[in-house]
Formats: sequence, C-alpha cells, structure tokens
Amino acid sequence: MTKTKTNSVWEQDLIEIIGETALLKLEAKFGGSYLHVHVEPREDVINAIGESAASKLSTECGGLDVYVPTILWRIKRNQAIEREQNTGRTITELASKYRLHAKHIKKILRERHGYDV
Repeated sequence: MTKTKTNSVWEQDLIEIIGETALLKLEAKFGGSYLHVHVEPREDVINAIGESAASKLSTECGGLDVYVPTILWRIKRNQAIEREQNTGRTITELASKYRLHAKHIKKILRERHGYDV
C-alpha cells in the first residue's frame, strides 16, 4: 500500500512503526484519544490491528501514552465518498452510508474538488 502523506507528525511516526493499514484500523478503534501502550500488547489493541503491528507498537512505544489522530482515516473516508459520488450515488445515500449529515457530504465534495453541490 502506498503511503498517504498527512500533515500530522504523530501519524507519520505511527505509519513508520506499524504501517498505514494498521494505523487506519487503530484510528477507527481509538482515534481522537490517547492510548496507553503497554510493554506487552493489550488484547483490545491486538484485536484492532493484529498481533504483529501491536507487538511493533509495544516495542517502540511501550509505557507511553500515544495520541491516536484521525486525519488519515478522514482522508481515506473522504476519498471513498468522492469515488462513490462519481459512480452516481446521491448525497442522501452517501450521508446515510457514512453516518454524516448531507451538508457535511456537500462540504467534503466542495473542499476536495470545488464541486458545486
């Protein structure tokens, strides 16, 4: 998987440690909060990102409180919204699927490509 460039130093560091795929899973589960990383991987972290990535995270960050941002997760979500809108999905369908208000879907599309929706 290619690396997505974010403006978050936290995310770039976490991508280097556990990889982009594991970070997306970590953000989906713990995003927007601090996660205390134990020296031995916790079961909830293992369940979220897999044993290998959880082990790498514990090796690098064990004993620390790590902030888990959501920027990468939002970037990927917004890209998916754009792709689906280009295949003919309506704003209402997208809002329902992504559990967002229609105004937010319109804002995402307008910001990404200046769509006049």
